[in-house]
Amino acid sequence: MSRTRRLRLLPLALLISTVSALAFAPGAGAAAKGFKYGVAAGDVSQGSAILWARANHAGAALIQLGKFKGCNVGHAPNRLKAQASKSKDLTVQKKVTGLKAGKTYKYRFCMAGGQHSSTGTFKTPPKPNQAKTIHFAVTGDQDALPKPGQ
Repeated sequence: MSRTRRLRLLPLALLISTVSALAFAPGAGAAAKGFKYGVAAGDVSQGSAILWARANHAGAALIQLGKFKGCNVGHAPNRLKAQASKSKDLTVQKKVTGLKAGKTYKYRFCMAGGQHSSTGTFKTPPKPNQAKTIHFAVTGDQDALPKPGQ
């Protein structure tokens, strides 16, 4: 095969290999077994945040912050243990403290059997003496009543 023909076929080969890799890559749904409603972070301050998820079933839960190396709920050094119970509507919520100001954190929730949530992120606000641009959004329902006629 000539060099010119090989160069013309190279983009096609790259496209086929990329599509094949994407077709067999796990999707977001595959990564979120055990927590179909996703995750949330709230009440974020310079040193803490409240992390939240709703498990699909009751049991021991683990909150991982930073790098993830599997979901071993039974052995959890430097990780937060929590419990998903029916009495709390399977909601798992934990306040994480000891965070650094102005840093982005990744987190996820794990259940026994290796089930884990999707990965969430949040950023702590900067120190008070740092001049930084801050972006935020506010949403809500003022009175929780439907519009007339609905």
